[in-house]
Formats: sequence, structure tokens, C-alpha cells
Amino acid sequence: VLNAWVTVFVRAVDPQDSASVLMAARDLRYYVFGHDYNSNGLAYHGVAYPALIWCLTLVFGNDLLAAVVWNLLLGGAFLWLAYRIIRDLHSTQAALFAVAITAVMPPFIALASSVNDSMGGAAFCLAGIVFYLRWLAGGSCRWAFVAGAFLGLAYLFRYFYIGILVPFVVMAVLTKGSLRRGVWAAVCLGVGFVIAMAPLGMATLYAEG
Repeated sequence: VLNAWVTVFVRAVDPQDSASVLMAARDLRYYVFGHDYNSNGLAYHGVAYPALIWCLTLVFGNDLLAAVVWNLLLGGAFLWLAYRIIRDLHSTQAALFAVAITAVMPPFIALASSVNDSMGGAAFCLAGIVFYLRWLAGGSCRWAFVAGAFLGLAYLFRYFYIGILVPFVVMAVLTKGSLRRGVWAAVCLGVGFVIAMAPLGMATLYAEG
């Protein structure tokens, strides 16, 4: 068990990846203030986490501290959202047990206390699931739109999260009930996703161009 903990803490967080995140935050800051732009950071990472780091750096004056503080907050949000989802699907007891187990798992601790943009993407994906389940329970299609918007924000943390939209759209269309309602929900998911990611996404593409 001790060996597993040591292995996770040593290998789960790649120092080069952490340096790349901070480089992205500094690139964003240089770009905003009109300095020379270096795309090595933002070309790999989404713009959301570096933007959050940049904002909090104005408070702390240290981008490494700002990055860790944001990840701790996002880790807390991840646990709360996981609790909400499991409570709604099963029971309060099951939700508390699952969250307690997750909170002490070495991979979770390593990600939530280090510099990486995976925690933010995962937290926003869970937020999308919360609102998707609200639509699935018979709610208005506006909840599908909100779910899509959170998935779009997850994409802005890490670009590979764009693939998460596909299973949501497929499940919405195939859900038992009115086909028209499912298709309309799928459209709302897509529109919410595009609207959420479009402004910062276009800014990123413009910066990289």
C-alpha cells in the first residue's frame, strides 16, 4: 500500500506537464498585455485553466500558488458534484461512502493538489451530468442546454473533452419516451456546448494563428 502511494505521487503528476500549464498561463498573460506570444503552452492546454491561474495570480502574485489553489477548489467541486449525482441515482449513504473513498485515493489527492488542468475538466463534466440527469428526470430542455454549456466549459480545460459531447447526444436521442423531445434535447446540448466554448475557443485559435 505504501509503495502504491509513493508510486502515484511520484508518477501521477508529470513535472513537464505542470511546467506546460504554467507556461500557458504566462503566455495568456503576455498575450493579453500585448507582449510576444509563445504558443507552446496554449497549443496543448485549453485556455480555461491558464485564464483562472492568470486571474488569481493578480491576487497572490505567484502563479504556482494560484494554480494549486484553483485545483483544490475544483477538487472540492468535483467531490460535491459526485455526491449529488450518486445521491440522486442511489442514496445519501452510497454517495457519502463513494465520496469518502474518492477523497482519500492517491490519484485524486495528487491531481487536486498539483498543477494540471484535468481536475477542472472532470469537475465541469460532472456538472454537465448533474443537469443532464435533471433533464432526464422529466425536466425542461433548458437543463439539456445548461448541461451542454458545462461540457463546453470542460472542453476549454482540455481539448480532448470535445468527445464527451457525443455519448450525451446519443443517449438523449435514444432515451425512452418522445423521440421529438430527445432530438430537441440533443440540439440544446449541442447549442449549449458551442455557445460556452465559442468565445474563448475562438480567442485561442486567433492567438495560435
